Amino acid sequence: MAKSILVNEETVNEILKRLNILAEETNIVLSQANRAVENAELQGWNDLNYVTFKDNFENAERKIKEGVKEIEEVLTPELKKILASIESF
Repeated sequence: MAKSILVNEETVNEILKRLNILAEETNIVLSQANRAVENAELQGWNDLNYVTFKDNFENAERKIKEGVKEIEEVLTPELKKILASIESF
């Protein structure tokens, strides 16, 4: 019995497009948020609450960057490989 795999090329392209947009926009927003946090310190927020918030923000920022890296280095190449396979048929 032959196995068949169904892949919709348009769907794969759409996912690839959306993941690229997600990575780009996430980097932009994260950069803007980082600047806002830094500006808060320059504008006088320098108590223990700020230090705690900044530490938590940096942890979240690291996790978000790891997620973007996963998109760029794992998911995107997988989708491109699928598209290349589709084209070779």
